[in-house]
Amino acid sequence: MSNLPQFLILQIGDIHFPQMSSKLEADIKDLRFPSGTLNNTVPNPFLSAIRKIQEICDQKPDAIIFCGDLTTGGNLPRHNLEGYKECVNYLCKALKFGPGGKWSKDQVQVVPANHDVVREFCHTDGNNWQEKFAPLVQAWTAVGFPVLSAEAIRKVQLSANGLSLQFYAANSCVGCGVTREYFAPQIRDELENIIKKKKEEHSDDVSVIVNEVLDTPAFDSNAIEIMADEIKSLKADILPVVVAHHNLLPQATVRVALYTELLNAGHVRTHLTNCERLVLYCHGHIHDNPIEIIQNVEDKLGRILCISAPCIIEGFNTIRIESSLANAPLGCVITCYVKTRACDFQPKACRLIRIHTKEWRSHCDPKTHQLINILNPKRIEAENFACLVKRAFKDLQMDAVNVRLRLLEAEWLGAVELSNHRDLQTGEALEDFNRCYIRRI
Repeated sequence: MSNLPQFLILQIGDIHFPQMSSKLEADIKDLRFPSGTLNNTVPNPFLSAIRKIQEICDQKPDAIIFCGDLTTGGNLPRHNLEGYKECVNYLCKALKFGPGGKWSKDQVQVVPANHDVVREFCHTDGNNWQEKFAPLVQAWTAVGFPVLSAEAIRKVQLSANGLSLQFYAANSCVGCGVTREYFAPQIRDELENIIKKKKEEHSDDVSVIVNEVLDTPAFDSNAIEIMADEIKSLKADILPVVVAHHNLLPQATVRVALYTELLNAGHVRTHLTNCERLVLYCHGHIHDNPIEIIQNVEDKLGRILCISAPCIIEGFNTIRIESSLANAPLGCVITCYVKTRACDFQPKACRLIRIHTKEWRSHCDPKTHQLINILNPKRIEAENFACLVKRAFKDLQMDAVNVRLRLLEAEWLGAVELSNHRDLQTGEALEDFNRCYIRRI
């Protein structure tokens, strides 16, 4: 083993099937141009993204998370259910989900989103909100792959290479699709009579005429409080990962709409930052890929690492968790895959985020500690450092691979600075470690 133990997550944002699946990478001026010719000659970003995702799936990631908006709802969103079912069937075929497939249901996390909500089941008073998600749950159950739970937070613990992660798939759409009516007192009686008549005629346009749709994202507050309590009680070597659709912080692009932000985002942030540990929060919704950290200044251990996945035709992310040799999570390597001008998807940049903020000595084992102690603030090549280790500690019995792993561990702990040792796009540690430079911090 030349690298630290790893856990790999594939994060996919909004899919909006089937609309995005037919969107072509072309400036189409002639709207009457034969569609068959277009489909055969113009790049399709959706299909290109799926091909790249299939390539990554061949590397066998340990978990795949879908951050919602599998389809798109319109003015009469009852019709989006067919699009949702089509997307479920497409994903099962393309990525080999379901009975006899490549993945267990625990390896795949799916959450509902505002465009997925079946709004004909939404109630004006917001009660019985579970009904609008029931057809989505049924769509996954029907293909023998029940990975969506809308009423309660779905909890799954996964382990790979000795590293354990606890996933919480949470529903941030409790308020989405609810409508409200307001009639001015002067015309209330007249309007109510007209609406009553229209409803008797089973007219589809009644809700559009008189209702304002409150597409208000919100979590069930009790579920959040229970989840936060469970995260606090997790063992220190288990990393919590929350999957949801909506962003906890306002997006960078100004959004002009009523009730556009997560209604109880502050409530969620408060509970998660009080967990006294790093919590990964993976989301979609904003069609962008910012990586942001929310921190409790009163308790620096309480942090939320917010990782957003863009719309699928623009890209997706991989999140690689690296652990110590004792299998404690040390850091996250987040790689953003983006669409190029050639309409393929390539890793553009990676971000390295440390999990621990405590002084490094509290996490080091004695051998790693000994290695760090023989370093000084001056840079030294890894090859020369290996010779120095042999001379300084003849009884340490560490080969070059062992020295490499302990230096990578010390880097995550903030004890040493390594340079020229990782691929700048993927964040993978390079095989040729001898040209790496090492400096004690």
